[in-house]
Amino acid sequence: MIRTLCTILAAGLLASGVSSSANAQLFTSIAPEARTSIINGPAVTYFASSINSGSETLTNCRPVPGPFPAANFSYQTVDAGNQLTGAPNTPVYIAPGATQGFLLSYTPGAVPYADLVDGRITCDQRDSQYTPYLSGTLAIENSGQIPDIIAISATPSGDGVIRLNRAGGAGVMAVAAVNIGVAGEVRIAPQSLGTFPALASFEVCETDASAQCITQRASSLTVTFGANEVRTFAVFARGNAETNIPFYPDIIRVRLVLTATSTGRPVGLTSAALTSPAPASPSRVAGLYGMFFQEPQNARGGSEERLDTGLMAVFPDGRTYLWGRGGIFGGNHSEWLSGTSPAPIQNNRILGDASLVHFSAGAGLSTVDWTINLSPELGSNGRYNGSDLPDGSEFSTITQSGRLRGVWMGNMNQRETPIDSLAGQWSVVSGNQIVGNMTFDAQGNLTSGAFIVGGFTGCRFSGGLAQPDETLNLFSLQLSFSSQNNCGAPFNGNNFHGFTAVDVAAAGAIPSGGRMVMFLQDDEPSERSGFSLLLVKS
Repeated sequence: MIRTLCTILAAGLLASGVSSSANAQLFTSIAPEARTSIINGPAVTYFASSINSGSETLTNCRPVPGPFPAANFSYQTVDAGNQLTGAPNTPVYIAPGATQGFLLSYTPGAVPYADLVDGRITCDQRDSQYTPYLSGTLAIENSGQIPDIIAISATPSGDGVIRLNRAGGAGVMAVAAVNIGVAGEVRIAPQSLGTFPALASFEVCETDASAQCITQRASSLTVTFGANEVRTFAVFARGNAETNIPFYPDIIRVRLVLTATSTGRPVGLTSAALTSPAPASPSRVAGLYGMFFQEPQNARGGSEERLDTGLMAVFPDGRTYLWGRGGIFGGNHSEWLSGTSPAPIQNNRILGDASLVHFSAGAGLSTVDWTINLSPELGSNGRYNGSDLPDGSEFSTITQSGRLRGVWMGNMNQRETPIDSLAGQWSVVSGNQIVGNMTFDAQGNLTSGAFIVGGFTGCRFSGGLAQPDETLNLFSLQLSFSSQNNCGAPFNGNNFHGFTAVDVAAAGAIPSGGRMVMFLQDDEPSERSGFSLLLVKS
């Protein structure tokens, strides 16, 4: 039964993922998505399925173990029914358009292990594309007996995709799980969309043989999962009424995670893609977009990609900012921010239904060219080129072009946030510590601002906020730091500009504890550095 279920699951993951990767020629999915064992225990197996979407035959194709010890890894080809074929550890060719399956075997050694199992396939011509949200996990514990749960999912459309019928609509994923390990207490919870938060909310219940809930819907539930026991669950998704969910099946997924309460590690996992139509009334292009960036590290393909997440802010006049956490573009900085002033090239198209942002970044960012298509119905997608900076530059971190995708964040963009609602005192927070204060008046002017943490005492700053559209939760931002001592790098005597938005779901007055994140870059391109400040309403 497990072999048959894994066949169905691998096929579904592959079908939902290939269409999102037009530039990939070798795409791999893996099932199940989580396994567990103990040191010196029996081998743990997964099924991998790879499709060659290119036009040439790929030769000498074989799975590789990634970070897992190679001496404890083996593989063998399987047919469409996941029955073993060929000889162990023997590479094969994959013809254009063909799909090849493999059985992957990981034998625990004498030391614990906890990492991804990505099912990467390497051929003489190229490697398979790395897809972190379609990878599995493997946890080999030091000692003790733990559950090992094979979980599979199904959707009403039968293709591994939860398709909401409208923006704000509801959908469901059915899950069956069997524990082939020992009995144990397991927490079962849908995982929110970490790449694009707030696109949807999720609940789970346990179901009976008729697929009816036998527990209350909740954000999570905890059960004692018996050995060889089969349990079934339903995961309910509710989309945000103001936000379209583009069809990005490799990065926008609903995951049901089964976690052993004794270790805190996943012992079972299954997922499905999630998508929805655009809202009935098309939204404006301006606003915030949640972004996901991917950059292959070599020309063979995306088997080991660098990833980054961030935001894009598009103002009504076409000014555009891109902010990221530093996973790709940061150089020696933990964050980066690129902006256009006053507007990008071809900004006359920015307010159209199929807008295009096309601009070159300054010296402070390691890319020279971005091309981004925008629409509220489809989100954003595009590519960037590699750096033209000399090798060795602290910003020269990109060696080849990469891909970016984003989602229009309707839940934030549509929040009515008049600028006078920001008036009052805000604390600048780092971790759990208040490191500074800012006070704004009803017009958005910063009437006082200072750091109060040791080493920065006496560092003061001025500036303010401006709101180009009173119906849009998006503000431009200017900050100037005093030239006196104690401001430190990169603040001392420098001017910064950027954007901010209120991160509060409910409309109305911003409550105590409400958050606002500022994203800033240096006004001087040659000194450009990106950083963010978290403000919490006092």
